Amino acid sequence: MLFGRALYFVALIFLSLIPQTDTPSSLNYLVVILFLFIMSFNWAVFHSILEPCIAYYVEEKALGSAWGVVGSSLGLSQSIFSLMNIGITSSSKSLLKSYEKLIIYYIVIAGLALLVACWIRFRDYTPLDKNL
Repeated sequence: MLFGRALYFVALIFLSLIPQTDTPSSLNYLVVILFLFIMSFNWAVFHSILEPCIAYYVEEKALGSAWGVVGSSLGLSQSIFSLMNIGITSSSKSLLKSYEKLIIYYIVIAGLALLVACWIRFRDYTPLDKNL
């Protein structure tokens, strides 16, 4: 999870360093496709890591509800991020400026996710089941 967040953050930084013009070049298309691949890969890894770990933190009688809440929250977050993309890109008259705002927004979100992943990775925790 930490590696995926770091990879996502580096991809966003790289995306922000590409010169933005009104007429995109093939490099712009390549970087955007690579970024979308990394983002999709991160969502898949995040979901596949998160879902099996629920059983360690939730009691058995509430396990189905917990999986439903996690799945719903992931779907809700994906829809909210899409709405935020629309709001940010339509907030400016210049499409170039709105994409710059969008990249900054995603860099901030990725930085926060990286900090949370580091905090989760390096903190002491005890699972609910003391036998683990």
